[in-house]
Amino acid sequence: MIRQIYTYNNTDYYSERSVRQAIADQENKAFGVPENAEEWLELGVLYREEEIVQPEKTLEEVRREKLFALNNTFETASENAYTQSSLGFTIDADATAKRNLDGLITSIEEGALEDNTVYYMDYNNELHLVGLTQLKTMRLEVIANGQRLYQEKWLIRNAINEAETIEELEEINISL
Repeated sequence: MIRQIYTYNNTDYYSERSVRQAIADQENKAFGVPENAEEWLELGVLYREEEIVQPEKTLEEVRREKLFALNNTFETASENAYTQSSLGFTIDADATAKRNLDGLITSIEEGALEDNTVYYMDYNNELHLVGLTQLKTMRLEVIANGQRLYQEKWLIRNAINEAETIEELEEINISL
């Protein structure tokens, strides 16, 4: 990245607008747009360009970035979780799905529903008529999926924390 520097009256300015304002304030002078360093020099401004060299990140900075990325990936995966049910269809596996299954199971167990079966909307928005045993199976599958996500997160987190070089950190793939 290139940075433009305008030095006027021993003060550095980093935008054309700011140096033009300084000249206008100090000399009460209006002028056109200088097109090169020589034209700036005629106005008493030393114009130069400098390459901005980004400092290399430290191991701890890269580690923090990786941990931040892991947490974001985990949050997204948790919010959009789904899993293939042993019942033969794909089900949502996020916190809302768990809460819904808990509610349906409780409703059946407490006799709040006339029938011991309910319609359940799967991940692909298809209805399935299911009973208590099937609801309990899906709830366990949702719980297992959540535990799997945490296990994967923890394995990646441990790899990030144990990495000894930036290169090792860069090789860690964060996907859940």
